[in-house]
Amino acid sequence: MGLTEVERGRFLDPSEAVFAAMQVFMELDAYPDLREELFRREITASLEDKGPGIPAEEVFAKLKATINKAAGHKPPTWVKVPYPS
Repeated sequence: MGLTEVERGRFLDPSEAVFAAMQVFMELDAYPDLREELFRREITASLEDKGPGIPAEEVFAKLKATINKAAGHKPPTWVKVPYPS
């Protein structure tokens, strides 16, 4: 789930997509054996993927750029907006 699904019209906005993802996450919490099996399948599929790998230097360079970009942003703040009467 992500912005692609919002663009396709599956969700009205990103917060709705996050809400749906959290629901799935919480529902899986009740079934640890299922969650573990799904996780195991994801790992197995990743290990069996014969596609081209990404060099570690490239991965770490992208991570460092993302961290540096995020470090320059002010953290979000919550502003309570009074409900109109």
